[in-house]
Amino acid sequence: MEPEIEALRAEEGEGRIFAFGPALAPDTGLPLGLRDVRGRDFMTVRRYEELLTGRAGVFAFYGRADVLPKATGLLALSAIAGPYAPRAWRHVSGGALDVFRAPEKPHRALFVPAAIGLTSAEALVRAQSRGFDPRKVVLFDDGGPAPSGTATGTVGITGESTNQISIEAESNGAGWLVLLDTWYPGWNVEVNGEPAELRRADYAFRAVALPKGGKSSIRFDYRPRSRTAGLWLALLAAAAILAAIIA
Repeated sequence: MEPEIEALRAEEGEGRIFAFGPALAPDTGLPLGLRDVRGRDFMTVRRYEELLTGRAGVFAFYGRADVLPKATGLLALSAIAGPYAPRAWRHVSGGALDVFRAPEKPHRALFVPAAIGLTSAEALVRAQSRGFDPRKVVLFDDGGPAPSGTATGTVGITGESTNQISIEAESNGAGWLVLLDTWYPGWNVEVNGEPAELRRADYAFRAVALPKGGKSSIRFDYRPRSRTAGLWLALLAAAAILAAIIA
C-alpha cells in the first residue's frame, strides 16, 4: 500500500487526511507524517464529535467511518482514501486504496475579517451548513464581543510541534486569526509576544483577535494547569527529600 500512502502524503501542506472503513485505522498514519481528522483517544472532545457526526458518544466513528463527516469545510482536508470524494476532487491513485486529492491545498490557519455571535445550537447548525465559508466569517458562541471588518490578510504556519504552533500574519486592518485545530483547555496564545484571549471559534476550533493591521507573530502553546501543578509538587517533593537527607 506504499503508493497509496505516498499519494495521501503528497502536497499535504497544512492539511489532514480522511479514510473510510478499516483500511487506515485512526492515528496509524501518524508515524508516516499523516494528520487524520479522526484522531482517536479513549475520551473524545464532545464539540468536535458533534461537529463531525451531529451527536456525541458515537465513538465507533473514529474506528470505522462509512460516510464523510459533516462540516468538511472546517477540517482542512487534503486527501481522502475510500470509494468516493466530493465532486471536484481528483482521483490520484488506485489499488489497495482509492485516493482523492482536494482541488486546492487546504489551510488550517486563516485570516477572517468578520465575526458573528450566536448561541451554541445556532453555531453548530451554521458550521455544519453546506454554504458556510470559514474564510469569510468566524462564529462565536461564548457570549463575547464579535466585531467585524472588511480587512484582507494572509497567514501561514511557520513552525509546529506537539505542544506549540507558530503563525505569521499580515493584514491591512483588524481581523481574526482562526486556527482549525480543536479548542481545548490548556491552550494559550500570544500575539507579538503578549498574552491574548483565546476564543472558541466555529463551535470547536481556536481564534484570536488581531486588533490592527500590519505584521503579527502568533504562538499557541499547550500549558495545562495540571502540568504546572505537577511540576510544583515534584519540586516540593525534591526539596523535602533533600531536607531529609541533610537532616
